[in-house]
Amino acid sequence: MPAAKGRSAPRRGDEGLVPLQGRVTPAMRQKARDAADAAGISIAAYLQGLLERDEVDANGCPTWLEPKAGRDQEVLPLGRTA
Repeated sequence: MPAAKGRSAPRRGDEGLVPLQGRVTPAMRQKARDAADAAGISIAAYLQGLLERDEVDANGCPTWLEPKAGRDQEVLPLGRTA
């Protein structure tokens, strides 16, 4: 899909660019489009900026998100304690 007229896109010649996809609600997609439009940038540039500013903890988990138990962590069954 071509870039929208008037929006700046990621710099041409950047090597190693890959697609990033995900499914969101129509309202969230519109929010991203509106934010990118207001800034005069592409949605790709907007997502790049969000990811660059996303703070993570020592384990790589975003600081705004409660981590879920990983595959290598033991989870106790409900109703039991250690």
